[in-house]
Amino acid sequence: MFVPTVCPACRTGLDIEAQWANTQVRCGACQEVFVAIPVLTEPPRPIRSRSCDEPPRTVRSRSRDDWNGDDDRYYDRPRRRPPRRPLPTGEGAALASLTLGIICLFIVCLWPIGMILSIVGMALGASALKSPSRKTAVAGLVLSTVGLIFTSGFAVVTVVAIAKAQAEEAKQQKHPRANVFDDQD
Repeated sequence: MFVPTVCPACRTGLDIEAQWANTQVRCGACQEVFVAIPVLTEPPRPIRSRSCDEPPRTVRSRSRDDWNGDDDRYYDRPRRRPPRRPLPTGEGAALASLTLGIICLFIVCLWPIGMILSIVGMALGASALKSPSRKTAVAGLVLSTVGLIFTSGFAVVTVVAIAKAQAEEAKQQKHPRANVFDDQD
């Protein structure tokens, strides 16, 4: 035979075997150890129909604070799921900044794309500096800055090499035989 009891910590209604009444038991919901005191229940009341002349009764719902344990054992307020914790502002921007900084370091050879990604990464990192994930934002800002320096350096080297090659080509077109016999003297 089972007897009803209520956990004092989480107020969950439990049915325990009669032999465990007035002994220490552990709640299955919150794992709290408590003395299982049987809750007395009253038999269900018959539903009586109300005549049209009677005014409707007002029923006050009870909060958990004024619950004293004398309700019937099946009374349990509907449990609401706790609200989802929204991402703190800036957490996504910090992570995006870190990701873009890492990508910029790997695509140094593609300097036009690398420069754009590093500038975007720096902007996202700077916008996320006041967020709870400040360390991630700083890391993303540093990596994006280093990526911008590397891609800018590679861009300068590439442009200088192209300009030098074009100057040599123009020199060859101007004096086509100038370098032909230099080695034979």
